[in-house]
Amino acid sequence: SDSELHTNFKLKASGEELILSDASGHIIDRIGPAVLPCDISWGRFPDGSDNWNYFYTPTPAARNLNKIYYGQCEDPVFTMESGFYATPDQAYISTEDPNLKIYYTTDGAIPTEQSTPYLGGIIIDKTSTIRARSFSEDLIPSRTFTKNYFIGEDYSFPVVSVTTDPYNLYDSDYGLFPYSNPYWESNLFQDWERPANIQLFETDQKQGFELEAGIKVHGGLTRGQTVKSLAVMARSKYGASKINYKIFKDKELSSFNNIVLRNGGNDCAYAIMRDAFMHAIIRGEMDLELSSSRPAVVYLNGNYWGVHDIREKLNEHFIAGNRNIDPDNIDLLEYVHYSSEVQEVKGSAGDFNALIGFIRNHDLSQADNYEVARQEIDIENYMEYLMSQIYVNNR
Repeated sequence: SDSELHTNFKLKASGEELILSDASGHIIDRIGPAVLPCDISWGRFPDGSDNWNYFYTPTPAARNLNKIYYGQCEDPVFTMESGFYATPDQAYISTEDPNLKIYYTTDGAIPTEQSTPYLGGIIIDKTSTIRARSFSEDLIPSRTFTKNYFIGEDYSFPVVSVTTDPYNLYDSDYGLFPYSNPYWESNLFQDWERPANIQLFETDQKQGFELEAGIKVHGGLTRGQTVKSLAVMARSKYGASKINYKIFKDKELSSFNNIVLRNGGNDCAYAIMRDAFMHAIIRGEMDLELSSSRPAVVYLNGNYWGVHDIREKLNEHFIAGNRNIDPDNIDLLEYVHYSSEVQEVKGSAGDFNALIGFIRNHDLSQADNYEVARQEIDIENYMEYLMSQIYVNNR
């Protein structure tokens, strides 16, 4: 908003040095590198001293007078790692500092000091998600750690666990899932992103990757289904800026900016697999961009959430990764059905609109006019696209 203060640069979440200099380049002050938890400020106390401390409430253009915190609590350590267990077990959580207090949740919520206090081993006798965090009066709480335990479960598909505070999903004003009429004005159809922990387990039950990421509801009218499609967004503000893992066995790519946990789209109440199957039968026959696919069982906050398709998300990063093109040199457009408009996702729609205008106002049976259009369109590629759509009867 206009009331917020912004710089024209960003600092990496992993920490970078910040230097303040005058117009001549003389260094006036320097900080860091500092690694800050989300929504925490860092400042001098007392003002102008060399003592740096954490604050929950920033005070731009004013003195640092709020309660100070001298550091961050050390992370809690679990004795029982995420994974699959044939029988019930017991999870223990500890910190080296005996003065720290540990709180945990079992519903996906971020632990607070109002959550369940850890007083001893936690019996894991069913498939569960445990999130834990350590606290102290003079320290900022630790990071939140998430463990997924699958008790007596056995799947031939990989398993993806999505854990996020229920507030991020169900709050009437802030949550991703609330649905209302008209539907395009409801939360469910907003381009909102919320933080989540993502863990993937392979078919051999070993963990493939764990990632702090953002999630968005994905798709069109199928957002109204009970089981949603979710886009997973790797961003540096959460931690890693990429998913560095070879998710798809039929593709050399081992680094992804985003993936989609797809509910099957229009096929979600039927076979679920039609879209992936159609991509598979066309693959290798035509020079088209095809999204790789992998079926997976998805859990949401420790609860079974059905079979989804892990898909590459179709955006500038998909094009860049599959065609070795600079993502900043791509014009990516989207046709929005309910508004009947072409919108700019990235870049500009100017060239596209000019082309459509030319086609509408010129007879393409005339060689000169056709040649103008041909210079703007990869005709062979466009023909293959149309043939594939006709062949699979995509209406």
